[in-house]
Amino acid sequence: MGQTNLKYALERKYALLAGELKDKQGEVARIQTLFEQLPTLSGRAQRIERLLECAEELLKEIDPAWAPSRVKAVKPNVHKAPVAIGRISKTALDVMREAGTPMTTSEITDRLLAKEGVGEVDAQTRQRLRNSVDATLRQKAEKNIVENDGAKFARKWSVVLRH
Repeated sequence: MGQTNLKYALERKYALLAGELKDKQGEVARIQTLFEQLPTLSGRAQRIERLLECAEELLKEIDPAWAPSRVKAVKPNVHKAPVAIGRISKTALDVMREAGTPMTTSEITDRLLAKEGVGEVDAQTRQRLRNSVDATLRQKAEKNIVENDGAKFARKWSVVLRH
């Protein structure tokens, strides 16, 4: 094995290890954030239990035959984006840099979802995310960070290379 092959192999291994480290550090940060939320969530859960007990007493006062089993729990309607809005900009730029070729917002959105490990999303959520990517790219274009090919439809975006 020549020196250049050895160097190439070591650089590739270095890049893989650096990528894995970055990924693991991100997971650790995410878990730490969840751990920090634990006291707040536990407090809220206790408060909700107390409120349920009080509501149950009032409902039994109004109707002695009332039973909690007659009511099905309903999950609150909370919109949860498949990708955190603050990360859309960074992740979209990362996706574009990795691709190295101009891409449409739909292509960027698909790769962004794959990069974030998000499975299939419904059409409405995908459209919202695509709109967010498009708005982000338009903002970045004003700052000369990205550029587009000027097409009206299926505009292709690329990162501006600075030397």
